[in-house]
Amino acid sequence: MDDPASLEHLNMIWSIVLESEVEEVYTNAINLLVYSHISVDSVHTTEEQRSSYMQALLTKCFDLVKAEANPSAHVVARVTLIIKEVIQ
Repeated sequence: MDDPASLEHLNMIWSIVLESEVEEVYTNAINLLVYSHISVDSVHTTEEQRSSYMQALLTKCFDLVKAEANPSAHVVARVTLIIKEVIQ
């Protein structure tokens, strides 16, 4: 896999993560989202590139919960789940 940002339907996965009301659905979407950022081709990408992909995911998470974004408690909870999954 290459740069996760080049995935055609990444925004759709983000929508499912943030908007789904079904725990099994958003949990699996979170897993897919994180997996898409950590399961890149280690033969053709450097450690620095792989690190930048994970940093991009975390940056998007923190952008969603910035005070100026005025996030709802729902969005904060979902972003927290993403970050927990990254840490695991």
